[in-house]
Amino acid sequence: MKISKIILVGFLSLTLNAYAKTDSETHLLKYIDKITSYQCRFVQSIDDPDGNAVSKMNGELSVLRPGRFMWKTNPPDPIVVVADGKTLWTYDIELEQVTQQDLKKALASSPAAILIGSADQIMADFNVTEIHTGACESKQQDCFILEPKHSEENFGQIKLIFRDDKLVEVSMDDPLGQHVLTKFTDINVNIALNNQLFNFVPPADVDVIKPGS
Repeated sequence: MKISKIILVGFLSLTLNAYAKTDSETHLLKYIDKITSYQCRFVQSIDDPDGNAVSKMNGELSVLRPGRFMWKTNPPDPIVVVADGKTLWTYDIELEQVTQQDLKKALASSPAAILIGSADQIMADFNVTEIHTGACESKQQDCFILEPKHSEENFGQIKLIFRDDKLVEVSMDDPLGQHVLTKFTDINVNIALNNQLFNFVPPADVDVIKPGS
């Protein structure tokens, strides 16, 4: 499995729990609840545990809440990932291979749920802490640390940075201990997006894999 695929599942359960939210959770949800759609370009860099550069990629991301997104990385490792509300499709263009997964199972407790999941899903899956140290002391941005509540997750804590009501940066550690930093630019929030953008039909000449089937 290529690194970019691992990162996507990482970067990228609708349980309904009633409980009192912390101030940090309430503040984060104010940002999340404002988002109905989100479209941007991204640059993602990956460093090994010693801080050495492993790879760098760029691409485009489109999100339509709830449950729809399209993530596309540019060559030399072109991959298209589409969530259509029910199914998660991962198309490795170079390998001519498509992986088909149930969206709810694929994204439960994953960072992707932050943008496409419900508020209850986020609160059920993560502990949220707002931080005000270092660069996060700036009044121009708000920073949050999310830690998965379930020990079986294959990623560590996630750091989110919002600026001007927009998510501009996500950082986390992947299953290999590598540090993954994703920065978003050319951001458009709550613009009209065509549902057709999130439809995916596997090309006729590729293999379709269904894990667990």
